[in-house]
Amino acid sequence: MRKLFIVCIFVVFLFNGCKENYENELLSDDTVVLRYAETEKKGTYLSNISDYFAQLVQQESDGKIIIKVYYEGELGSEEEVLTQLQFGGIALGRVNVLAVSEQVPSFITSFSKLIGNSFDSFLDYIENNDNYNFAFQNEKLCPLTILPPSKRCIYSDENIDFNNYSQIRVGIDNSQMYQNFLQRWDINPIFIGNIATFPSLRNGFIDAKESTLSSFVNCDEYPYIQEVAILDHVTLPSIILFSNEVLNQLSRDEVKILEECAIKTLEYSKNYIAREEYLAIEQVARDKNMRRF
Repeated sequence: MRKLFIVCIFVVFLFNGCKENYENELLSDDTVVLRYAETEKKGTYLSNISDYFAQLVQQESDGKIIIKVYYEGELGSEEEVLTQLQFGGIALGRVNVLAVSEQVPSFITSFSKLIGNSFDSFLDYIENNDNYNFAFQNEKLCPLTILPPSKRCIYSDENIDFNNYSQIRVGIDNSQMYQNFLQRWDINPIFIGNIATFPSLRNGFIDAKESTLSSFVNCDEYPYIQEVAILDHVTLPSIILFSNEVLNQLSRDEVKILEECAIKTLEYSKNYIAREEYLAIEQVARDKNMRRF
């Protein structure tokens, strides 16, 4: 009897440990928890948008849908998040259009034409492109909404000549589309993926790093950076994506709540991100040698 009791305790412990691996964690008969991947640190203004969406969903569903946000790539890189979304390992994620273009090949040409245009151009393209949702459906993805971008910037820990782009090796994420775009400016982009930025700058592997302004002002190397170039004419929004595998497990009412909250999040984010961008640029202008291009 004592052995049987020990075995039962072990089985209960094992079940509780494995339960964390499920996408939808049952809290009560009609409550689910959905995992949401956020690539930036908690507290950046882009990750705050993800928090806003999660809180809004919980509020509008009367606590029946709880979104648990995982920050700073805890659930993987954007490419890994997209793969997990396709197979239902993650329910939701905020993913930059660069990573999306790699995963949804039919959009590489379309998105590359829009990088230098306004955010409104992106919205107009999506709203008037009948193939937009269809292309994502083919990849088992459901785009809930597209969000305003954070400005992009290039930064370095040394004084460098930003007027001579061709001599600067700029570390970027693995995006062929963005590499081609930067090369049109005679910038020399270097794929660094998840390689640590500061050691790469220190050992001369790269001369500068490209990132969102939101991520830069909150990065660990910010105190050591001297030169910053704000890329005013680069527009790279992000998209809140839903896994079709998980979506099919939800009721129509639950899906409707998620869709309505995504629309409200877009409207909220327009003013919120614009305000935070203004404050971030003021901060960088005070702290660093900043230029705008």
